[in-house]
Amino acid sequence: MKPSAKFFMLVVLTTAPGMGATITIEQVLRSTSSGTSAPGTSTPGVPGRAANFVFRAENPIPPPSINDSGDLAFRARSASNGNANVGTETGIYAKRVGFPMSVLADTTEASPGVPMFAVPGRPANNRFTSFRPPILNNAGDVVFQAGFSSPGTTPSSGTGVYTVKITGGSIVLIADTFTPVPGFPTAVFN
Repeated sequence: MKPSAKFFMLVVLTTAPGMGATITIEQVLRSTSSGTSAPGTSTPGVPGRAANFVFRAENPIPPPSINDSGDLAFRARSASNGNANVGTETGIYAKRVGFPMSVLADTTEASPGVPMFAVPGRPANNRFTSFRPPILNNAGDVVFQAGFSSPGTTPSSGTGVYTVKITGGSIVLIADTFTPVPGFPTAVFN
């Protein structure tokens, strides 16, 4: 049986007054039965993960968000190239036109108990546990909803809405399940 391949491409349509349209097609990911790889390479890879990790299929595929500049933000699942159930993590990724793909936030740990991406507004041991598909605007702001939890003797968990620039940088809390509702100090968002 011949392996199948699927391509996730970014199509950018730009127009200039009186000049007509220009179409640019840029391959973002190539997905095969053995995982995904970056454009023009045969080496699988996920930004921020070991070389043997690849993007894995989900059903349904979460929709990406594309702005007028052709920048793309998306949620994806990654796992070991050898076993789809080893090292499974999710993250928010960005692909800017002309730049390599990057990770904006994910569920990985730098070391046991130390999250790679801190959860803003929560103690240092809190880690992201899940993500909803992001929204990207023309100013390059990526907004996403994420679940979080902390281990330990007084574990906490919840969800929040966060923002980060498509170029990366600090993740900023908009509101989470511990944020007081303005005008109702005893109520929190739920």
